[in-house]
Amino acid sequence: MIRHTALFAFDNAASDMQIGELIAALLALRNEISGIERIVWGENFSQRANGHTHLVSIDFPDRAALAAFYDHPAHKQIAETLIKPITAHPLIVDYEERSSIEIAGKDSAREGPS
Repeated sequence: MIRHTALFAFDNAASDMQIGELIAALLALRNEISGIERIVWGENFSQRANGHTHLVSIDFPDRAALAAFYDHPAHKQIAETLIKPITAHPLIVDYEERSSIEIAGKDSAREGPS
């Protein structure tokens, strides 16, 4: 699974209405772009996020679906009209989710029940 996560630090002038419109538009992408398996969003509550207050995470089955998302006109429109005007410095992370077994160096496909 591929996960696309965007963290947003909004300009001081960004209104709650603008932030709400952005989140609603991002959530609506699930109905517009094929390949999106799941979209979640949240609001930061810690002091460790360097000013990033909100995030959205979108799951895709593979890198091709993520690439199609980046190229999709609906995504590009949201980036230009809703994100860029109110964000100071979004942080974008795309990664392939791995299990703890893979991180430990074991091949989970070969590891069967004991």
